[in-house]
Amino acid sequence: MYLQLILSFLKIGALSFGGGLSVITLIIEEVVYKRGWLTMDEFANIVTISESTPGPIAINCATFVGIKLAGFGGGIVATLACLFIPFIIATTLFIVYKKFGTMKLITGAIDGVVPVITGLVASAAFTLTTAALGWSGGISGAPDMLAAALIAAGVFCLYKYKPNPIFVIFASGIVGGAAYCFLGV
Repeated sequence: MYLQLILSFLKIGALSFGGGLSVITLIIEEVVYKRGWLTMDEFANIVTISESTPGPIAINCATFVGIKLAGFGGGIVATLACLFIPFIIATTLFIVYKKFGTMKLITGAIDGVVPVITGLVASAAFTLTTAALGWSGGISGAPDMLAAALIAAGVFCLYKYKPNPIFVIFASGIVGGAAYCFLGV
């Protein structure tokens, strides 16, 4: 399992341009669809925990996936594998950017990557939203109304009032926990 984690997260790390939520799509593809290590619901829970804990979400996801599959050692292996290639690439790109950062080719390349990163983030958001609504197998059936209400309220609060997202995460957790405990939802 350690070797499989290393190979999977080396690949994810090598392809995780844009970082953050853009890498979630890659992790979903690898650990849910390709390897079948986790269900979409299990992965959605890992993303929720990863987003709620300090640190980059991609590294947190790698750690939690590794722990779930192979214990503490699996978490360390997956985390280091996910970090290794990006560290090498970032160090190399920093050296190149420091020397050639004002060249039109370099600035054009950076500008060309932004739309793709936006698409990856949108794809991850769509995938996680459908999973949260209970549509992980495809968009069909009635959505989880509590999840729909929490998504709508969270987006509204973040857009309108611009609070620290951690407050919205904690408030949603409290509402979800209370609904589960008291209403059986």
